[in-house]
Amino acid sequence: MSQISNNELDNNNNLKLISNQKTLTTTVRNKNFSTKYLRTQEWKKYRLEYFVFRHGLENSSTLSTQTSDQFKLIRLSDLSKKLKIQKLKEAILVPENTYIAEIACIDEATQNGEFINETDLNNNPLGSISDPQFSRYILDIAGSGAVTYICGENSNNQLDLEEILDLEEYKLNDLASRFAHWAKSKNIKKLTVTYHCGCGAVALRKINLSQILKTQPNIEIAQNCAMRLAKKIENFSSQINHNLHLTVAYIGDDQICKLRPIQMHNALGTIVCLDSRVVGKAVDKISGFNFFDVLAYSDFEEGAIESKYKLDIVDNAARNLKLSMQIAMGDHGWGEEIFSYHNPYLILLFIKNNKQLEEAKLIIHKLEEIVEFKIFEKLNCYIIQNQI
Repeated sequence: MSQISNNELDNNNNLKLISNQKTLTTTVRNKNFSTKYLRTQEWKKYRLEYFVFRHGLENSSTLSTQTSDQFKLIRLSDLSKKLKIQKLKEAILVPENTYIAEIACIDEATQNGEFINETDLNNNPLGSISDPQFSRYILDIAGSGAVTYICGENSNNQLDLEEILDLEEYKLNDLASRFAHWAKSKNIKKLTVTYHCGCGAVALRKINLSQILKTQPNIEIAQNCAMRLAKKIENFSSQINHNLHLTVAYIGDDQICKLRPIQMHNALGTIVCLDSRVVGKAVDKISGFNFFDVLAYSDFEEGAIESKYKLDIVDNAARNLKLSMQIAMGDHGWGEEIFSYHNPYLILLFIKNNKQLEEAKLIIHKLEEIVEFKIFEKLNCYIIQNQI
């Protein structure tokens, strides 16, 4: 039997390495091609609607005394005329008698409340729910139940595990208290906290808490986070004597793909709801293309009284707005190339009073501070007032 020399072994290994590199290169090229193709197809699908809606925004009358180089202040009623949409206000605001609310992710809410495996807080299944006949508040926060707001500090802050968990508890209490007080003020009867696969907030939380979550499946973490938030809201609701029915629900790929491709976040802008009555998904239907939706906690002012943490409404909204832009302009979105000064990323901030007008201005100022100039110049910011 012939023996293989060391040189032959080296040559053979080199050939394998070259073959593997070629396979990897081909895979990367195919991935880049498929990503580019998907982006091209999505842009062809939505570019006309984008230009029509943007034209309506740009041609709406400017409230010149309040407008600056950073943003344009327009009335919702005037936008309605420019878009030739009757009763735009009624289309995007929940009716006054609405008693159902949903906490959803910034790009994974449902159009019609289509939940899979909805459960009560004892994990008893309630079945799959679809109730499009009921209007609902949709409160969009990054990661929904696994919101980045409570998922632990970045390891760069040099906090140990106990400190991270303590801070998370303070943040969670503050957030849950705000939702409980808001629900009572709106006479909400049912609030559903959602979760979904592929959640970026879950991935971040798993990294920050790797010592205790390393082997736990991401979907299980997402479900546990949603359940934990729901139980906290239920507890605070009980303390303020509000009978609020809490559930937890899974949003599946079949629901998400009705809004966007599973492989891509195709939002061409971000809606910031200082007015919690605004339903971002209703704006999507009217515009004909997808927006990220970010909740600013302007209507959610009752945080936990005894807490070492207090939410900065402006900073929180600006950073979640920045997060949505990073996704849109990143590998899982359009990339940076599609957006420019002449083809801007659209930011809509919906307000209802002078207090929220000032907060909206501060959010835009804060955003300008925390993003690069080359990114900020690709944005068109519109503050849209319902009534002042």
